[in-house]
Amino acid sequence: MILLRSDGFATDRDSMDEGEIRKRVADILKRKGTSKEAVDELATIGPAVIPALLDKLKPEDFPDVRQSLAALVIPRLKGDERLIPVLRGELRRAIRERNVTRETYIVLFTGALGNAGAISVLAESISDIGPTAQSFAVAALGLAWEKNQKLSKLVVPALVRVSAEGVAGGKAEVGLSTGSYTEIRIEALDLLGQIGDKDPETAASAMPALIAAWKAKSQPPREIPSDLPMESAKKLREIQMKEEANIREISTRAYNLIAEFGDARSIPGLIEELRKGDGQRRADAAFGLGRIAVKSPENTAKAYPALLEAAKDPNAKVRLFCIRSLGGLGKIPGVDLVPVLVNALKETDAQIRIAAIEGLSRVGDRRALPELRRIYKSDHGKEGDKAYEVANDIMKRTKPTIRRPKKRLVVEEPWKITRNEGKPKAAVR
Repeated sequence: MILLRSDGFATDRDSMDEGEIRKRVADILKRKGTSKEAVDELATIGPAVIPALLDKLKPEDFPDVRQSLAALVIPRLKGDERLIPVLRGELRRAIRERNVTRETYIVLFTGALGNAGAISVLAESISDIGPTAQSFAVAALGLAWEKNQKLSKLVVPALVRVSAEGVAGGKAEVGLSTGSYTEIRIEALDLLGQIGDKDPETAASAMPALIAAWKAKSQPPREIPSDLPMESAKKLREIQMKEEANIREISTRAYNLIAEFGDARSIPGLIEELRKGDGQRRADAAFGLGRIAVKSPENTAKAYPALLEAAKDPNAKVRLFCIRSLGGLGKIPGVDLVPVLVNALKETDAQIRIAAIEGLSRVGDRRALPELRRIYKSDHGKEGDKAYEVANDIMKRTKPTIRRPKKRLVVEEPWKITRNEGKPKAAVR
């Protein structure tokens, strides 16, 4: 029977108490050293031997810790149902005592197990451990998921915890959205992207954290003390610049993931940013809403009103992405997109006009024909060619019903528009 003492130490009362275990471990090491026979005999003690083995590890053992007795014995106990409670208790104790070395080793050994129980231990504590242990934990989550993709439902919430929660005990906050562990947050985003490619539905549960990460802004750098030596001041500034660059990278990667596998849960955050963000973020929000809105009629109904409103934004880039997103939706039952798309044909920005032409092609409404004719008559370049092509397509798809005459007549493409209509004739030499 495994019990956790008040200090977090795990014991096995069915075998020996703590003192007896430590004596037996010392005796085995004295007789057999670190041989295979020693590993075999230590494993017979069961999971209760783990605390004694962890006690023997020091910070300087780190380079070779994977060859330590603890690293060799723990996998031998993988099938013992008492193993996970012991590892959980030891990790909690290390966190409470702020023993960074011990928690890092426990995370390494636990992550190497790679099963659902081990992943659950890491998921519970991932936002409470130090940066080195946290980096190992994220890597272990990734390796476990690669071996068994059914673990997505355990791995994704763990990554969300990294993004959403602060660290106890006075440590800096960590996560996808806040804190100073920026490189770890980038690792977590990479893993979320990999999971999203295989299991977008589960990965989409991280949307609130991704929205927060996308919105995150770097904090003003701390003032460098004037009495700091020049070389130290230079290194400190380099660290600050790297953190700022990482924050920008986190924001970009989070946004890409939102646009890639975002769902209805991300729409409110995108709409808020579309209305209140700076120019670039409003443009990003418009693009992201367009990508998500096309995934379902429900998403469309939630997203298009904000896009219609933002189509009048003073920023041309925001208007461009709004028109592209609205045009990508095509026909929406009960919603008339023609006026806003036709109005966009009068924009001074050629990209917006072309986006509107492409959108009108998807909507397929004859009310757009007068403006399209105006464009292809006055512009003989790419824009005019596009308008001509779309106008013909709309005429073809919406041609009026013609009653069959008594005598058979050959009517060749009555919707066809003459491309040279309205163009000046070439001079005759």
